[in-house]
Amino acid sequence: MSRDVHAPIEDEAFDFLGRKDLAERIYTRLSDASCPQALGIYGGWGTGKTSLLNLIKFKNEEKRKSEKGLFIKVIDAWSYELVGSLFEPIIVTLRELALKEEMSDATVKTYLRRMKKFILLGASD
Repeated sequence: MSRDVHAPIEDEAFDFLGRKDLAERIYTRLSDASCPQALGIYGGWGTGKTSLLNLIKFKNEEKRKSEKGLFIKVIDAWSYELVGSLFEPIIVTLRELALKEEMSDATVKTYLRRMKKFILLGASD
């Protein structure tokens, strides 16, 4: 089966550029209790952001077979590109998760408190 090396990885077998090791390191860091529990992947078009995210998801599914994995929620920032800030899509997503009861109110409040710090820092730039 031929495959375009630039297409997002949808199966670990197609990790032609060896991103699996980086995904493993990121997953390990996110699993650490001292990690802030959020990850932003930034980069230009075609740099492998989706592939890296998919590899992290594969690792999470692998972990969930034997133990508790991470809660991963992807926020598509393109839906909010006219807003000019990543805080709004994050807040909207947290609210939606709380309404669906996928996250407890206490967890949402914790994330919102953490975000206030970053909003203030962003406003000061």
